[in-house]
Amino acid sequence: MPTWLIAFLDGAKRLPWWRIFGFTAAGGVVIALAGAAAIYVIGTRDLPDHKALTEYAPPTTSRVHAGDGGLIAEFAREHRLFVPIESIPEPVVNAFLSAEDKNFFEHSGVDFMGFVRANITNIGRVLAGRRPHGASTITQQVARLMLLAKEDTVSRKLREMFLSFRIERSLGKDRILEIYLNQIWLGRRSYGVAAAALNYFNKPLADLTQAEAAYLAALPKGPDNYHPERRKAAAIDRRNWVLERMVVNNFITADERAEFAAEDLVTVNRFAGPEFNAASYFVEEVRRAAIDELGEDAVYNGGLSIRSTIDTKTQIAARAALRKGLEAYDRRRSWRGPKTRIELGEGWDKRLAAVELDPDIAPWVAVVVTEIGAKSAKIGFADGQIAELAADDVAWAKRLKREDIDKAQGLQPGDVVYVN
Repeated sequence: MPTWLIAFLDGAKRLPWWRIFGFTAAGGVVIALAGAAAIYVIGTRDLPDHKALTEYAPPTTSRVHAGDGGLIAEFAREHRLFVPIESIPEPVVNAFLSAEDKNFFEHSGVDFMGFVRANITNIGRVLAGRRPHGASTITQQVARLMLLAKEDTVSRKLREMFLSFRIERSLGKDRILEIYLNQIWLGRRSYGVAAAALNYFNKPLADLTQAEAAYLAALPKGPDNYHPERRKAAAIDRRNWVLERMVVNNFITADERAEFAAEDLVTVNRFAGPEFNAASYFVEEVRRAAIDELGEDAVYNGGLSIRSTIDTKTQIAARAALRKGLEAYDRRRSWRGPKTRIELGEGWDKRLAAVELDPDIAPWVAVVVTEIGAKSAKIGFADGQIAELAADDVAWAKRLKREDIDKAQGLQPGDVVYVN
């Protein structure tokens, strides 16, 4: 042991215990202050200007209407309908608060108790091999969404926390919540709750049920994780978890939760109607004309309302007549071959579902021929079901022109065709 260290220890032995304790405490305070100073420097260095949020004016969707006022198209890079906070229904707000930040109106930007609870919970999740939960408040999410780079580092987290304190001092709670509910990505081309209500349920916010509002509140953690068709069971479980949190937070009763949780999760594709397909080529001309006249930024970000001259009823009738004529022509001309071919065997339904189909083919659907018999053909659908076509329904497909005889032999197993 070095001589100087021996001398130091001998001297320390002669000091009263309270002095040793005092020196130790003082050293601890110095270290703590130095650490706090380092955290402050790292967390506040080159912070973006949070005051830009006071002028929050996000890109919004431009909408195209037919002559009768019906919606026929939307143009947007970010599909969003801005809704002021006072117009967002309370059930929607309460669902998001329960799912994302129950103490939003109590904390000053960072929920330290929530942070501690989340990390205690995450110990068990990590040990179980599950992904840890985040502990960001709504204010922190606004800071991350609007002002910070998307990186998962300690320095970014510190910057997020300090920025959240500044945002809270500059903006009121309602303004922060307004920004969050209009900015958050919720899947299905939806930025913000108003666009999501339309794109998932084809409803304005005011018409959502509590179960539907809870489902939207389940989506910020990852819309693909709770897809309403591909992962419906997980989506319902997460929705019901949000409803349970609403009970804990006294927004709904346990009986109401049971009622809402029993509701099925049914979403709609609001652009699947015949009026949208009928207007597709016309809409493209409208888009080009609008860009020529107003510029791309106005068309894709400006929230325009464009009234056009198209009569969708007449257009639908014209397309139906054209389709009927083309189908009759095909039957007279005879078989032109399948859309494509796929390999039969295990997984044929998934391969069929992956085939890129022609647009606007409804009510025709794509099937694969699985078997050809003397009097019928068996066909398979993308959901795995098998059906039978009578010989009379496929006889015309065997009539070939002389020059086509070497090209095809009528329907064959593996052919992907359209049936109605």
